[in-house]
Amino acid sequence: MGALNDLLMPKLGLTMTEGMLIEWSVAAGDQVKAGDPLFVVETDKVANEIAAEADGLIGEILVAAGETV
Repeated sequence: MGALNDLLMPKLGLTMTEGMLIEWSVAAGDQVKAGDPLFVVETDKVANEIAAEADGLIGEILVAAGETV
């Protein structure tokens, strides 16, 4: 098994300090490929779909939809 990596909230602008995780497109245990949609995050200005940067496995989801990160 490969090393585990944390999936971090991307900074979507110079002034972004937090975002609300609107929805997950994956579940724990899902295999993903680079470019697959993972989740939607909403800031005070825009909602963005965030894609996987690399192939991998979603091990555990620690932030529920509707939470601010």
